[in-house]
Amino acid sequence: MKSKMKQFMVLVCAFVLSVSTLIPTTFMTVHAASATPVLTAKADRDNGILLKWTASNRVSDPTDAEYMIMRKRDDGYYDGLVKRDPKYGLFFLDATNLTIGKEYTYKIRESVNGKEVDSNEVTVKAVASNPAANEFTNKAKAADYLKEQMVKRNKKISLIYNAGTFPSGLGNELYEMARTDDEKADPATAAQGDYLRYTIKPNTIRITTGIDGKVGSLNSYTFTFELDYYTSKQEEEAVDAKVSQILASFANNGITQASSDYDKAKAVYDYLATNLHYNNNPRPDNGNLMITAYDSLVRKEAQCYGQTLGAYRLLKELGLVTRRVNGDLYLEDKKDTIAHGWNLVLMDGKWYNFDATGAATYYEETNDMTYKKLLKPYDTFVSQGYTLNAEYALTSAFGKAHPYGTTVYQDEPDAPNNLTLVNLGEGKIQASFTSVKGADGYALYRSTSATGTFSKVAEGNATTLIDETAQPGVEYHYKVKAYAMVSGDRLYSSYSPRRIITSKSIGTPVLSALTATSNTVKVSWDAVAGAEYYQVYRADSVNGTYSLVNRKNYTTTTISDAAVSAGKTYYYKVRAFKDGEYSMFSTISSVTTKPATPTGIQTSSAGATSVNVQWAKSEGAKYYQVYRSTNATKDFRLLGVYDENTFSMKSRALLTNQTYYYKVRAYTVVNKKGIYSPFSNVVKGTPKLAAPTNVKASPNTSTTLKISWKLTDGATYYQVYRSTSKTGKYALLGVYNSTTTSSISRSLLTGNTYYYKVHAYRWVKGERVFSPFSSVITGKPVLSKTSKVTAKATSSTTAKITWNKIEGATYYQVYRGTSANGKYALLATYDKNTTTCTSKKLKKGNTYYYKVRAYKWVKGTRVFSPFSTPVKVKI
Repeated sequence: MKSKMKQFMVLVCAFVLSVSTLIPTTFMTVHAASATPVLTAKADRDNGILLKWTASNRVSDPTDAEYMIMRKRDDGYYDGLVKRDPKYGLFFLDATNLTIGKEYTYKIRESVNGKEVDSNEVTVKAVASNPAANEFTNKAKAADYLKEQMVKRNKKISLIYNAGTFPSGLGNELYEMARTDDEKADPATAAQGDYLRYTIKPNTIRITTGIDGKVGSLNSYTFTFELDYYTSKQEEEAVDAKVSQILASFANNGITQASSDYDKAKAVYDYLATNLHYNNNPRPDNGNLMITAYDSLVRKEAQCYGQTLGAYRLLKELGLVTRRVNGDLYLEDKKDTIAHGWNLVLMDGKWYNFDATGAATYYEETNDMTYKKLLKPYDTFVSQGYTLNAEYALTSAFGKAHPYGTTVYQDEPDAPNNLTLVNLGEGKIQASFTSVKGADGYALYRSTSATGTFSKVAEGNATTLIDETAQPGVEYHYKVKAYAMVSGDRLYSSYSPRRIITSKSIGTPVLSALTATSNTVKVSWDAVAGAEYYQVYRADSVNGTYSLVNRKNYTTTTISDAAVSAGKTYYYKVRAFKDGEYSMFSTISSVTTKPATPTGIQTSSAGATSVNVQWAKSEGAKYYQVYRSTNATKDFRLLGVYDENTFSMKSRALLTNQTYYYKVRAYTVVNKKGIYSPFSNVVKGTPKLAAPTNVKASPNTSTTLKISWKLTDGATYYQVYRSTSKTGKYALLGVYNSTTTSSISRSLLTGNTYYYKVHAYRWVKGERVFSPFSSVITGKPVLSKTSKVTAKATSSTTAKITWNKIEGATYYQVYRGTSANGKYALLATYDKNTTTCTSKKLKKGNTYYYKVRAYKWVKGTRVFSPFSTPVKVKI
């Protein structure tokens, strides 16, 4: 729906048609003021005799009474035929075992609280008669009769139904059967089905039932239907006359029941779209909403529900199968929906959507036809914002029984876009526009004002049309339409946006090319006949201030503008000069200069499988692309894209020691299109295993050192080498896996200095690739410092000194002093198994200090451990 219709559709489509709950009621005869029941009788339908009576004045509460219908035998006595409960009404039809031409006498026996009283006697002759026109034993025939009466707009309808037992719910069932759409391609049913269903006012149906006797072995029940309609009989007669008139006009144009289904559906669509006014207001004469075929076809104004019923009548009359469905429709903002109704039409055994309301509102607003709502598949209507109500959804019983077709019936093309006008001079205006998918041709329209009449001035199948009848000095308004040929008809699009131009005697230049490097724009245009010179103007934005390029006039049709910066968008226009008059400016065109070529490209190894790539900032760049190859001149592939503030990246997943080549280019984006700089120079980079770092040789025991290192990225193995001199020969100690960061160097001489270095390697294509060696480090195995030394007074002249054993030690020396940092004297030397001694000849009250060290003999030389921390004791 167009936006100006929103306020109408929101109200109309909130109107929901529904059927009220049908409530059966009972029949009761009014009491007569008599001491006895009063009986009357007459020959009636089905060769029977209809008895009617009034209750006596004894009956105050109908539930207190009971009646026996009695018939006199030939011997003068009475037989009781049947007991009658007054809740079924005070009447009874006797049609059992009667002989035509014979007289029968009846009376009624009334029983109230056990007391009986008889009515008067009545004698009636049985005569032959046919069943009543409204009497049935078949549901389908009864429903057809009810339908026939509703089509005639009868507001009170009675029918008699004969059945062996009370047909519970039959009234509701017959009502629904009468309103059901039989989906026939039969003009005789055009006023039935959905057409009838949606003409009945909701909440007005009332059904009452009564039992009136027996017909043979069957009970006879009377159903009374009371309801109201949105249209009267007279209005439906007016609809019939209008439909005949419309069908005659169709026939004059070759559209009859024998035409193709598509042509018939299109004829109805065209008629409704161009003849109806959408109106959601109540009718001024009766206050009803305009929701009937009378409103749409006779009065020619209705909202969607009325237009669907008008479409239903015409489509059915032409022999098409159609249904009227409800749903929701998104408004143009795609946020809100409105309730809406439209038609389905059966084409080649499949269903298609048909929305004449959408076409009518579009035509009323634009004076253009649209066929985007004529015979569309389900998915197409969904894409246009339609949603079926649950009753008609694809997953409903209706939807499962009504498969949609997939044929795409062509509609009008979209309107052309990007209409541009060029003054060719001498009364010629050239119009150019983008091509439209599905268009077979285009038509150019002209007016002298925005609101004036637009007349066709040119047509053709090219996307450039020329108006050769313009007058110089006149301002003209132009629009263009596309059209497609369908079944011999032109289906026109809506108008393109309007454009304005003033016709001149001198033609307008046409910019033919704009090309740019990072610091130059080349501007080219088509020559204008007789032009003396041209002026080129440039701006930084389409609506910005335009300046004359180089402040000069040109007699050529190509110039170079070097006053530009890299990575910027510029806008150009050109005009010609002839005989003292400037032409109109050309259409504005834009071009974006390329960003500057990236410089400062560098690489460095970032480990065994990675290379760091760096570059400098490029003028005009918004993004950078980094490319890589294993060949310096070809097969480069994009690695990644980086923003204007990123000047480095890591190239990963490489082969160690393989040489790779890199280049970088900058780009910016204009209208979703990339503008690229030239590529930088090519640089190479090689991922390498780095030398192990943080290598250390730490004392472990008197004859071992612990060699440790930090893991190297990409390494799978490490080799540790040892030597007894820094520049001497190194021997391999061991090979360790990628998770090992230490080893033990064994069988060393205590106190000797050893030299170590480590390198890493990994396997690449079956070969070991080594890192450089680490720096050489040194280590010396030593005796550990003596620990847990204690001194304790054992008498007034002695103290006991103890210590722990030291791994590798063969002797211990105990020293004593009189101050912590003073001179210590050797007390004694003890073998490796001794860990205690006694210090003697001490003086009471003095404080003494002790320390211990170990040693061992290595190649004739004693190698000492560090002294222990001094301990003291007071005597």
